[in-house]
Amino acid sequence: MKSSTLRSFSLLGLLALAAASQAVAVSYTLNGVLSGSLNGIGFTDVPSTIVGVGDTDDLQIDSGGVQTLVLQSLTVSGSFGSATYLTPSRAFLARDSFGFSLLSEFPGLPGLFFYSDAFTVYDPSIAGARLDRALPLRSVSGFSTDTAEEPNLTTAGVLRVNALSSATFGIQGGLTPSAVPGPLAALPFALMAIKRRRAVRK
Repeated sequence: MKSSTLRSFSLLGLLALAAASQAVAVSYTLNGVLSGSLNGIGFTDVPSTIVGVGDTDDLQIDSGGVQTLVLQSLTVSGSFGSATYLTPSRAFLARDSFGFSLLSEFPGLPGLFFYSDAFTVYDPSIAGARLDRALPLRSVSGFSTDTAEEPNLTTAGVLRVNALSSATFGIQGGLTPSAVPGPLAALPFALMAIKRRRAVRK
């Protein structure tokens, strides 16, 4: 009886561990009006979408409460085309600000890299949000492009963004598992099997 009970708890423990490590996809969306250039061809006041895609397993929160998450991709789309940055990127959320950062090299210091802000929006309604929780699309009151004005290599060529306005921001996913099915799906069947074994012993 003891060995059977131990096997039951071991099975539940393995399933719980698999559930905890299950990958969860998340995407961050900024819709706004952009001005800039792609491969030297300028565009002005173009309705655009900026989407960062990542995995909540990569979420980091420092002692000051600043949240960062390394992205799998960061893509800017509009009538000028679709361009995915070739530079490593990440999303960040701190108090009332959200943004995307690009890995950049310090000028004149080869081999020394840091994340520089590429797109940032500010709004009190963002306070309390988390990068691993869904957030309905909402308008944001303040915005800036920071160092996105620097030319950056993308899949469509060199992208330079001079201005971002009329922005909305939202977090999708957070509750949606990735395409790879996890053992969590077997949990109800495992519980039923345990109950049946106990009923037989009685």
